[in-house]
Amino acid sequence: MNHLKSFIVALAFLFNTGCSTFGAYFDNNEYAALAQMETTIESMHDNCGRPDKVIAGIGLLQYEANYLYVYSSHLKYNTEMHDIAGRIREQVTELSKRYNDGKIPSEAYCSLKLNMLGNIINVTMDAVATQRRT
Repeated sequence: MNHLKSFIVALAFLFNTGCSTFGAYFDNNEYAALAQMETTIESMHDNCGRPDKVIAGIGLLQYEANYLYVYSSHLKYNTEMHDIAGRIREQVTELSKRYNDGKIPSEAYCSLKLNMLGNIINVTMDAVATQRRT
């Protein structure tokens, strides 16, 4: 839980400082990856009462989070985004472990966790959108 709190504080800082936190230029692919994750999360959220649908969505969300993590590692001056992508990936992995440990979490857990992930991605998208354009 401490990691989550520090992550949220870091994102709040990121959101408040805008593009000054990011040295990299705006990247359409990076932004699209975040938008795709947000779309997947919205779809999963609609199915929190159906664990089979959530589990199927988790596989896709893991792929998308891994894609962003790997992609962001190859852009110049992009350390901050790569770090955030790593933390998003950690949160998705935690969600996956909760659903695959043999005990299905409650619908409330699903909803809260996906809301938190969606908020993190929205804040990140806002910060990325303010980056310099080439």
